[in-house]
Amino acid sequence: MDKKQGIIDLWRTSFEDTEAFINLFFSRIYKEENALTIEQNGKVVSALHVLPYTLIWHGKELPVSYIYAACTAPEMRGQGRMRQLIEEAFDVMKSRGDALTVILPATPQLFAYYRTMGYVDAFFYTEEKRFPRTDFFTPMTIVPADQLPTASLYAFFNEALKKRPCSILHTYENFQVLLQDAAESEAPVYVALSPAQEPVGLAFLAGDQIGGGQSQSKNVYIKEWVATDADTKEGLMQGILREQKAHQAIFRSPAANGTPAGMARVLDTDRICQLLADKEKSICQSTSTDALSLTDLFLNQTDNQAIMSLMFD
Repeated sequence: MDKKQGIIDLWRTSFEDTEAFINLFFSRIYKEENALTIEQNGKVVSALHVLPYTLIWHGKELPVSYIYAACTAPEMRGQGRMRQLIEEAFDVMKSRGDALTVILPATPQLFAYYRTMGYVDAFFYTEEKRFPRTDFFTPMTIVPADQLPTASLYAFFNEALKKRPCSILHTYENFQVLLQDAAESEAPVYVALSPAQEPVGLAFLAGDQIGGGQSQSKNVYIKEWVATDADTKEGLMQGILREQKAHQAIFRSPAANGTPAGMARVLDTDRICQLLADKEKSICQSTSTDALSLTDLFLNQTDNQAIMSLMFD
């Protein structure tokens, strides 16, 4: 059977994505070498995708892979097929030289399952809210992202992520797909511009969660944001509230403690141990430090505030 079509058929029975998103993923993101499957009687019954990314950790760039869209046909669940695929994915990622693997569990209940596969809670966040203010002034302007060249937006976004202590980076092609997905989902993307008309802030809104009705009751949910500093962040949020005529903006911010957005597992213990030793100026023995503790130490130190921005989920 055609492997790609078999995965698409399974996808439709497993997830509630629109046909537009399915077409976007399989035309722009999908690569056969990244797709792992289990077939039975000529049918794909379990699948996942191993998507390559780069993690920046205190200025060091590391190859990582994101396990995405892991699913098993409903009638085949509970028989160990996904565990088999994930174990296979570990071998694939190690052969590629990945230092870590990351995942965004689809439901809170799945965190417990992935812990049995060696994953650790990571990418913690706290939820923040903003309300319209009359006492805040900024010389910035807020405009829709489609008014600016994609290349300049990406350059700002990429540099902003690189300045964070620990963050997943995106390629230019991936950023283009994210903008296309937002446009097709009718999810607004806003840019904050300095008086010199340079990007200083960027926010992706969740199109399917923007409330309706009067401004007194309308909420906007911001999926991801970046800003050059605290004042720019506040100006970006206030600008979005004005543009959306909303009562409240709700968004996540990276935090040392809070709610885990995802999970991670170290694959290359020697490499991670060496990075920790270099940074902390201490001895890290990969042979005596288990992968769970090493992952937690690497990503969840208080000065990391590790973040996964704009991942397909």
